Amino acid sequence: MIAICSALDVEYEALCKAFNAKSQNTIPALTGKWGMGKGNHTAVLLIRSEVGKASAKQHTDYFLKSCPDVSLVISCGIAGALNPAMRIGDILCGDNIKDYPDKEHPLLLGESMQREAHRLRDVLLSDPRRNKAAPCQKGVVVSSDVMVDNPELRDELFRRYSGDCVEMESSGVMRACAENGRSFLAVKVISDHADNGSLLSILRSQRWIMENLAHRLQAVL
Repeated sequence: MIAICSALDVEYEALCKAFNAKSQNTIPALTGKWGMGKGNHTAVLLIRSEVGKASAKQHTDYFLKSCPDVSLVISCGIAGALNPAMRIGDILCGDNIKDYPDKEHPLLLGESMQREAHRLRDVLLSDPRRNKAAPCQKGVVVSSDVMVDNPELRDELFRRYSGDCVEMESSGVMRACAENGRSFLAVKVISDHADNGSLLSILRSQRWIMENLAHRLQAVL
């Protein structure tokens, strides 16, 4: 079984639609939701936490302890572009996650643990649709404790980490995977340019880009 974690309703709803998840249940003692869907080859557990690394880790950890059949967890959702070459609608996947601010212990997962994630990453990168309107590419995800919505911080993160995009949950999901011995992959779609116009850009684009990302995942799972 594969689990897909998101943090916004628009992300979760697009995933539920793509994976035909009928039930959307609350989680005891937590504030998120979950539903069961089906890909072409595997069952898919959909999890919606709150925004932020702490909530993402808490929800992922809860389900990894409750669902021993989950072998791979995908952190999925919208992200802001750090790399000026990234365009709205571009899809980025990988397991190179950089924490901002820096943590004392960097995020590392063993190669043997990551085999399933790397197989899925390679499938996404080899998808013939990657060269069309929404290309999929490998890259560096910066996972931030704060929303990045100004050019100065955006440019600093790009220089410091050679980051391609920024979001707020992936490192929490990845830490839960590391602690529970599960494979991890981040799959993000660019919704904005992490600047003063971010909110307006997200509101304009979030639904169609998330639906596109959800259908891309459904096609390969």
